Amino acid sequence: MASDDFFNSDQFPDAVFEIRHAEPGENNFHHITGDLTIKEITHSLEATLQIVKTDNGAVLDTKIVIDRTKFNIKFRSSNFFSNLGDTLIYNNFDLNVHLVAEAQ
Repeated sequence: MASDDFFNSDQFPDAVFEIRHAEPGENNFHHITGDLTIKEITHSLEATLQIVKTDNGAVLDTKIVIDRTKFNIKFRSSNFFSNLGDTLIYNNFDLNVHLVAEAQ
């Protein structure tokens, strides 16, 4: 996945997700909108995350579904190539985020 066909992590070692807006909901869920930058290409996206307070901090969990073709990751995508048969790679992938914050 580090190759030029995918994330090209040698040239683009960082991906950044910046939350622009968050709306609190019920049961510790929040609806967020933000900007995801991969390979210096930025797109807005929406997700729902859950923040649960613990005895000494908080835990954040979310799953963000990302269309890799929006970030110029076209390898074996049916959007760009035909007759791929069983070599097709799906365009969407899940980014599961689990962050633990502990108070000091």
